Amino acid sequence: MIADYVWLLVADQVQYPRAFYSLCLVSKRFNAIFSPYLYHHITLYGIHLKHLRCISQSPYISFTRSLQVCCLDLSLDGQCFFDMLDQMGNLRTLQLRGVEIPKTVEGRQILHRLQSLPPRLQSLSIEADEYSWKPIDDLSLPWFLPDTLRLGHLELTALPLGFVERNLSSLADLLKTWPVQRLQLSLDHEPWRKNSLLSDLIGLFDGDQPLALRDLHLGAGFLPLKQGDNGADLGQLTDLACLEVLGLQNGDCAYDSSLHLSSSCVSLIHAARSLHTLRLCRLSDEMVDFITSINKKNKPSVVTSLVVHGFQQSAAWRRCGTHWKGIGLSASSDPQQEEEMEKIVQEVIVKCVHLEELCIAIPSTKKDLLYTCLDALPNLRRLHLLPGKDDDRDTIVQEVFVRKRRLVGRGHQPLFSLVYGNECFEYLWGEPYQVVDCGRWTIPTASV
Repeated sequence: MIADYVWLLVADQVQYPRAFYSLCLVSKRFNAIFSPYLYHHITLYGIHLKHLRCISQSPYISFTRSLQVCCLDLSLDGQCFFDMLDQMGNLRTLQLRGVEIPKTVEGRQILHRLQSLPPRLQSLSIEADEYSWKPIDDLSLPWFLPDTLRLGHLELTALPLGFVERNLSSLADLLKTWPVQRLQLSLDHEPWRKNSLLSDLIGLFDGDQPLALRDLHLGAGFLPLKQGDNGADLGQLTDLACLEVLGLQNGDCAYDSSLHLSSSCVSLIHAARSLHTLRLCRLSDEMVDFITSINKKNKPSVVTSLVVHGFQQSAAWRRCGTHWKGIGLSASSDPQQEEEMEKIVQEVIVKCVHLEELCIAIPSTKKDLLYTCLDALPNLRRLHLLPGKDDDRDTIVQEVFVRKRRLVGRGHQPLFSLVYGNECFEYLWGEPYQVVDCGRWTIPTASV
C-alpha cells in the first residue's frame, strides 16, 4: 500500500480543484487525504449566510489559500463573512468583487474589520459596487487597509473620489513599506474624465525609493492625462526598468477622443525596456503611435501582447502590425463592432504566425472564422473563447480540439488549454479535460 505522504506529494502537483473532488470520491482514505486540498481555493458567487456558516464549520477551513467573493453585501453578510475570514489564518489571496456597504454610518464601521486581515495575506483585491457606494458621504467611510501586512499585489477599483483623496497619503505610506509588484487603482466612473490623482500620488513619493512594480494598471481617476499633467514623473512612482505589464483605462467608446496621455508619461514609458504586455480599453491612434514607436526602438519588438476590452477599430489594429504573441479582444453585441471584429480576424490575427495566446469572441454562426484562426496559427497554445448568446459549449469545445489535433500532424503546436467563458478545458492525453482555472487572458468586465 502506498503511504499517505506519497499521495500528499502527488496532491502538491495537482492544480485544479475538480481533480481533488474526484479523488475524494474514490474511498474514505482518499477523502481524508485530499479533502483539505478542496479548500485551497474557494470561490463564492451571490453568497448566502448558509454558505458562509457551512464553510466556517468545516475542519479544513485553515487550509484555504485563496478566497474570491462576488456580490458581497456587508449589511447582510458582513459579520458572518469576517467571522469566517478570521479562521483562515493561512490565506494568501483575497478578492472581493462588487462589495456593497451598509447604508447607515454605524453599519459602515464594519469596514474596520478589514484591519484584522489574515497576517499571511499577500494579494488583496477590492472592487466596490458603485451603486451602493456612490450616494453615501465619503467622510463616513473609514480607512480600511491595515499596515500590518506585506502585500505584493494590491487592487483598489471603483472607489469614491472623496474617499481616495482623503486617504491618498495613507495609501502612499503603505505602498512605500509593502513589497508591491502588481498595483491597480481606479475611481468610480463619475469624476474620472476631469480628475486625475496620479500626480498627487507621485508627489507623495518625492525623495523616496520608487516602487519595483512589474504590473501597473491605471484606471479611472489615475490616468496620466494631458489636462491633469503637472510634469508628473512616472519614474518617481516606480522603476520603469522593472515594468512588464501596463494597463490603461483610456476610454472605451468612439467618442472618448479627449482621453490623451500626457507627453511626459509617453516619453517615460519608453524607458520601460521590459514592457511586453499592454491592456487597453481603446486602441486609439495615440496608443498605436506609442506601440509602433517603442517597438521601432527595440528589435525584436518589445510589446508582444495586446489586450483591448473596449471599442474595436480594425484600421488601428492593421497599423499595429502582425508581430504579436498574445491578443485579447472583448465581446460586443453591437452589429458594427461585430463587423469590425470580423475584419480584425481576417486582416490581422490570421497573419500573426507567432501568436501563442488568443482571447476572442466569435459567434457560433461564424464558426468558419474560428477555424480560419486555427488553420492559420501554427503556434497557438492557449485559446480563450468568449461565449455568445446561443452558443453550444460542448459542440464548440469538441470541434476545436478535434480540428487542432488534426493540425498537429501538419506541424502545428498542440492546444494546451481552451477557456470557454469561465470554464477551462485542458488537452490531457489527447482528450479535453475540464478544469476551473480561467487563465490570465480573461477579459475584465469593469476596469483594466
